[in-house]
Amino acid sequence: MATRYRYSEWDGSQELPPLDADQVLETLSDDLLNFGDLQHALRNMLQRGIPGGPGDRIPGLRDLLQRLRSQRRERLDRFDLGGVMEKVRRELEELLALERETIERPLAEAAPRASGSDDAGEPAGPAEG
Repeated sequence: MATRYRYSEWDGSQELPPLDADQVLETLSDDLLNFGDLQHALRNMLQRGIPGGPGDRIPGLRDLLQRLRSQRRERLDRFDLGGVMEKVRRELEELLALERETIERPLAEAAPRASGSDDAGEPAGPAEG
């Protein structure tokens, strides 16, 4: 199944938290001073998120991954296929037991008759001679 995406022109209805340039530059400069690599500093910001205005932050890749993991966990808990498979397994075992019983019952009833008819042709006691 192909996934379809629809892109449209920016209409201004999407709201982004305000970015605080000082916060962004402070975060970048801290990483730049620690690692000496602007590319690394930008990558870290992308992973950790971008500081926004007071109390706001644009989520980073780590946040998005965490959110995806929790949604996946919720859906797996909600649609637990293990429980369904366990129920199907139990029902199959019950059917197999019923089938075995249906096959073994006539065999068990026929066994005494078969052994009884073999004994009928032979003398009951030891033969005297």
